[in-house]
Amino acid sequence: MLNELYQLSCTLEKLGLLSDDNTHRDMYKLGKFPCLYFRLDSDGFPVSMRLLNKNETGELWLHGKGNHNRFPAIRIQIPLLAETVSAAFDEKKWDAADLEERRQILYGLDYDDKNPKSNEIQIKPWTKEKLKPVMESDDPNLEALQKLIMRFPNEKNELFYEALRNFLKSKALELDKSESDFVKKMLVGGVNSKKQKYTAECLCYFDIKELSQVDCPVASLETEEALVRCLLEAERDIGEKEKDENCIISALSGTPVVPIEEKYPNPKFQVIGPAYLYSNNTKANPCLLHYGMEGIQAFSAGKQQVQKINDALLFLMLNSRKGYTWTSFPGKNEKTPMLLLAWLEDDPQNEAELAAAVGDDGATFKYLKICKNVLDILKERKVSAPSSLVHLQLFETLDKGRKQIAYSRSMSQSQLSEDMNTWLEAAENLPAFVFKVKFRNKDGKEIHSYRPYYPGPAGISRLMQFHYKSRQGSIPGELIVRKSSSMTLQEIYYLFLPEASEGTVDKGFLFSVLERALYVSQDLLIDAAYFQTVYGEEQPFSEEYMKLVCTAAALLGILLYKLEIRKEKYMMDTMFMLGRLLKLADKLHKEYCISERNNSLPGQLMGNAVLQIAMQTPTEAMVRLEEKIAMYINWAETDKKDRGRWILREIEKTVSAIMEDGGGILPKQPTSQEKTLLLFGYMASLPFKEKNTVKSEADQKKEEHDNE
Repeated sequence: MLNELYQLSCTLEKLGLLSDDNTHRDMYKLGKFPCLYFRLDSDGFPVSMRLLNKNETGELWLHGKGNHNRFPAIRIQIPLLAETVSAAFDEKKWDAADLEERRQILYGLDYDDKNPKSNEIQIKPWTKEKLKPVMESDDPNLEALQKLIMRFPNEKNELFYEALRNFLKSKALELDKSESDFVKKMLVGGVNSKKQKYTAECLCYFDIKELSQVDCPVASLETEEALVRCLLEAERDIGEKEKDENCIISALSGTPVVPIEEKYPNPKFQVIGPAYLYSNNTKANPCLLHYGMEGIQAFSAGKQQVQKINDALLFLMLNSRKGYTWTSFPGKNEKTPMLLLAWLEDDPQNEAELAAAVGDDGATFKYLKICKNVLDILKERKVSAPSSLVHLQLFETLDKGRKQIAYSRSMSQSQLSEDMNTWLEAAENLPAFVFKVKFRNKDGKEIHSYRPYYPGPAGISRLMQFHYKSRQGSIPGELIVRKSSSMTLQEIYYLFLPEASEGTVDKGFLFSVLERALYVSQDLLIDAAYFQTVYGEEQPFSEEYMKLVCTAAALLGILLYKLEIRKEKYMMDTMFMLGRLLKLADKLHKEYCISERNNSLPGQLMGNAVLQIAMQTPTEAMVRLEEKIAMYINWAETDKKDRGRWILREIEKTVSAIMEDGGGILPKQPTSQEKTLLLFGYMASLPFKEKNTVKSEADQKKEEHDNE
């Protein structure tokens, strides 16, 4: 990873996208947490405060190392008032109180009964040492920060804490609801069951009072940028002095560099949070000694090189680059999603939505547009840079303190283009599936039809994490879902972006995945097709449910395609025709019940009841169907409505195709691919027309309109 990011940093620097004053390893964004913003007067005492919302705090800067050396943001973990005050606080009364009552409760607390353990609000020695260059700077954008450093407590300052408590008391009767909750936590906290004590867990940010007298406040982008420049300039000056005597040979470039002296940066990753670029704790794990070297010595790199790598990584993860160079990817559970990074080595700032193309859920028409956008851009680049590399990295969270690369791949852009084109072509290897639905999508638009589209790797990953078991006789779309681990990341991307030449994939692997895909999704697909027959347009399928159905169907079609089983032939196969026959049997049974039983349907229709038998022994299924269907055929022959007679004609055509065109030969024990054909026949829309299996331009436009 470090090598790829180093090459990226060199490219970004050449393109002028990685300036020397861009970022610093000790600088972070505060994050989206509620935060109480204080202003201090010339004596260092609070004179005003305001509760910032999550969006306001998201862009605030922070200088720090670890959880304790942070400035000007301070996390107060120990309540300001004594534990006796916290213990006497009536939480039930607080929860039931209105705003005015809460104000009175806060005002009536004993503010003189201080907590002697509360001492977090101070500037730590590490911070003061690292910010020395700030105090020597003449940059006017650092004036407010200089004033704050001078007046901020250097150690526990009783006068400051007394002033803070008195200030909070003076504001108690003016607080709004959100502020009252926050101040209550700061003063008395709450019981932490794990730590067995009262904790506050309140985030505070500090600035100076006299903002009109300085060019910019501490909490500003201008101050942040000026601080980064100041810190980097100071490090360069030190580096130049040390260069001659302290140089090492970099493992990244093979050139003399001033070595990094501390730990590698731990930038805040999108999706997964902070993670070290390089971590090698040999004290805890002696086995991590490399050739007798430990820690950062085991991988020698330059101070400036590491900083540029950090900056390059942050460039990839800019909020504006979502979908282009980074995206979220489903993890092993919903609480721990993975981060996917994807970029062109020599053109990382291009407008190709690479990350979305190689990591999206798919299953919507939008995914096709994303893929075509990427293919168009790569096509334009093919002449100028045919062998340019595309890098793909997937990061996962092992536990709170550990992250790792779950998957890594580099390929030429021409190989990526070939593999993506093959994937899109393979995804069309399906008969006509159109599900009549009625729901509103995420944008609030009412959707009336849904059909399989082009799936993405993330969608396949999510699908294959579960085993969907039917709840027969219940409402549509309700399934028993069991955790599964049917497909690894390596297998997903081997299928999506084959490493073999000409996109060839090992057939043994394809058969294996087909079997697993059937195992996890067979009941899902059967139920979707069955309830379509039962409920028609009234079925309450959700968008998420339909995405699963469409992803599962498309995945099976792709696997058949790569096994060289194409729809032009398999739709004439006897197993496909048998599936269609069973769907027609369901239709016939339903029409009979509508006509003769006042629309009262049984718990299971005839074709669906036989389908599970057909999955195991198709010949026995045909015998069972012949026994069951006779009375319904007799009814259809005399049905006054054309619907019954139409179904009967379709049944006759299908039986003829099985007996004559297919020779009436059905497998005794069907293979996974034959089961898939049976399932496709059962799912395919009626009336079946081969011409309708390829989407017209008009159909595509309608689909795009329905799903946007």
